[in-house]
Amino acid sequence: MKKVLLFMAIILPLVFTSCDDKDELNNLEKQLTDTWVGFISNEYSETIVFNSNHNGEYTGRMNHQWVTKEHFTWELDGNTLKMRFSGNNEYYYIISIVNDVLIMKDTESDYEIRYSRLN
Repeated sequence: MKKVLLFMAIILPLVFTSCDDKDELNNLEKQLTDTWVGFISNEYSETIVFNSNHNGEYTGRMNHQWVTKEHFTWELDGNTLKMRFSGNNEYYYIISIVNDVLIMKDTESDYEIRYSRLN
C-alpha cells in the first residue's frame, strides 16, 4: 500500500501538468522565426525574414531582381501578427503554420498568401 501511495505522489504532479496558452504562443513565435518565400506570380516573389529579436526584412523581387527592400518590427498576439514598417505603416495578419507553410491572412481584406520555409 505504501508503494502505491508513493507511486501516486510521484505521478500525480506529472498528470496535472499541461501546456498553457503561453507555451503555444512561444511555440508559434519560434516557428515563425525563420526565412519565408512566397511566389505571388511567375514574375513576382516575396521573401520575409522574421528574426528572434522581433526585427525583420521584407524583399520583393520582380523577374529575379529585387524591387523593394524594407525593414520592419513585428509582434505576435495569439495568432495575430503585427508588422510595423518605416513611416509607422502597420499591417495585421492572422497566421498559422502548417507543414512548413506560413499562411498569412490580411485582417482588412481577407487576402491570403502562403509562404514556404526557405531551408
